[in-house]
Amino acid sequence: MRTMGIWHAYAFGFALCIAVAAVATGPPGRGADLLILEPVVPHLPDSPAIITASPLTHFPMRRSCMGSTFLSAHPADVASEADPGARQTPAVSATDFLDSIGANSAVSRRGESLASTIDCVTYLGLRWLRAGYESDIPVADLIELHSRTGVRFSYGLASGGTDIVRLLNGARQLAAAGALLALEGSNEPNNWGIAYQGEEGGRDLTWLPVARLQRDLYDAVKRDPVLRVYPVWSISENGAETDNVGLQFLTIPNGAGTLMPSGTQYADYANCHNCMTHPGWPGLHDNQTWIAADPTSACRADGLHGNYGLTWRHHHAGYAEPELLALPRVATETGVTVEGPTTEQVQASLYLTVYLDQFKRGWEHTAIYLLRDRTDEGGNQTFGFFRPDYTPRPAATYLHNLTAILAGNSPLPTPSGLGYSITDQPATVHDLLLRKSDGTFELIVWNERLVGSDNVTVDLGATFASVTVYDPTIGTSPVGNLSDVGSVALTLSDHPVIIEIPARAAAWQRRLGETDVVRTALNSAGPPASGPPGSGAAPGWERRGLILSRPRTGDGSDVVGDPCVVWDDEIRSWRMFLFLAPPGTGEAVCETPDDPGPGRWRLLGPLKFANPSALAGGATHKPFIVMDARHPNRAARVDGRFWLLCVSYKGGSKVVQRAFSEELAGPWTIEDGILIDTGGAGAFYEKHVDAVTGFWFEDRDEFLYFYMGIRAWTRAAP
Repeated sequence: MRTMGIWHAYAFGFALCIAVAAVATGPPGRGADLLILEPVVPHLPDSPAIITASPLTHFPMRRSCMGSTFLSAHPADVASEADPGARQTPAVSATDFLDSIGANSAVSRRGESLASTIDCVTYLGLRWLRAGYESDIPVADLIELHSRTGVRFSYGLASGGTDIVRLLNGARQLAAAGALLALEGSNEPNNWGIAYQGEEGGRDLTWLPVARLQRDLYDAVKRDPVLRVYPVWSISENGAETDNVGLQFLTIPNGAGTLMPSGTQYADYANCHNCMTHPGWPGLHDNQTWIAADPTSACRADGLHGNYGLTWRHHHAGYAEPELLALPRVATETGVTVEGPTTEQVQASLYLTVYLDQFKRGWEHTAIYLLRDRTDEGGNQTFGFFRPDYTPRPAATYLHNLTAILAGNSPLPTPSGLGYSITDQPATVHDLLLRKSDGTFELIVWNERLVGSDNVTVDLGATFASVTVYDPTIGTSPVGNLSDVGSVALTLSDHPVIIEIPARAAAWQRRLGETDVVRTALNSAGPPASGPPGSGAAPGWERRGLILSRPRTGDGSDVVGDPCVVWDDEIRSWRMFLFLAPPGTGEAVCETPDDPGPGRWRLLGPLKFANPSALAGGATHKPFIVMDARHPNRAARVDGRFWLLCVSYKGGSKVVQRAFSEELAGPWTIEDGILIDTGGAGAFYEKHVDAVTGFWFEDRDEFLYFYMGIRAWTRAAP
């Protein structure tokens, strides 16, 4: 295992405790209860241990073995009069949606210039581009584009390419620069045949060469020590396969009756070109892009079902419809030209709704064809966001506005939800709830009415102090600012509007009558005033009440405190590790992940150890889960394991041991030996090493531990 030099963080830990103004509760020498507090004003110091991208910020610092406060910042929970029993629609990270938005581009070839591509990508807010070695795009140009914009690339064989070695060499360079998103198979072998290992395939010929090429690409990527962690996207237009080579599967299952053997692995993701119009579905319709994004047989375009369910050319059977719904998938081309009823304004609205529909219906990445109109091909090439002279079409302006309104780069590991509803929602009206890393809700509501409009009312499920409304077809400034509002009336036609509920803890001030809370005061004219005597709360914080009480007898009858709270994906809720004495360690789970307040936690009991005999001194206490340093309250998974720190006993001294488990629920296996031992004579940790916390820095491949040291001598009491 990797470990960094142990930082003696006694002074630092003290300073951080002062920064969050944490204090112990309970008189010295007696057990403590566990409290939860919430902020009145969400102004926090600039510290990576405090500022976090989770809806609940729990400060993972130890305060006192005799008592503990549980501090939780709620910069985003702004509902003031919400019905606690209302159904919550879970929010999705806004970053995940923005990361899905891509386009096709030749970057610096086929009449495009690198400088202009940089400008276009920046303006649109694109997060990825589809590219490859086709047209001999220099890898150095892709890396420069990434360094200037942050955009990443799906890097593929493209049309007719078969050089796997060349593809992997370029992909390794992109990976080293942090610019690689995925590797992709052949582009439309039905239109661009291939010659592989001396045999021609694709088009109207056998597709066995296409299948063998994709199989070999997948195998080469997964054997590569650098590239094996990147996903492989399948070929596009596999629904056109002539003979049943099994390309309608990611991995051919047993009994599929395909020419390639069962177990053949082609890809990690399905790949489609589900363009929003299709010759078999001519014209424009209500729900144009919603239907095109449908993963089932209800899709009227060239979608997932026609390529992976029942192939569109010869009806080779693939996945059943329930399997299609869960199939990992991307769309590497979709778009529409400007002609007939599809004006530039219509195209612009369709390009907004297609990104929303695709993401809402489970497509992880979607690329519009094209970034800029082609100038080296005949026919109508007006697919682009930009015209050949790089002037923006309305589609570019609209997408710029949308991504600017939603802008943000930090992921939100555990988005919560909002109890909203749309009364009498028409079939053409759709919605998507996003949440930014600062906790702001972005509720996107859009209509796909070809003609006319619909009046709808969005019931927010609560009364909010402030709500802002945006229309990306108008600009990036609000079109409405509402105060103390519980519903929003909208007139929707063919594009989205955004209802933004900002991260304001001020709305929580009106919840004081709902729980037994003591509110502290802030003095705006000077230093913060101190809280009420005995409140145990820092200025600017609210005490919401007891979370776990100390029983009179049994487990925890001496101490219930020192909480470490992390999100557990297995249970989709919060898990608490705490100092529970006796015996010394314990755990609890939150039964309502969106509200970890009083009455919401269930004590499970002591931690489970697989090898308790390895505990120094036969016992341990004060457990702490090693966290991801960039995402507090996210347990770090390193080498496939979670890591737990605990304070054990060696002779008459406290020392730190470490344990691991593949699940946060345990059981935990204690490592041999001592992780942090006491120091030599005169060291500040000569007697005890106590109150340990730990963080994992993935970018440095290192752990960082903080602990409290105690000298061998103590000052006499006055």
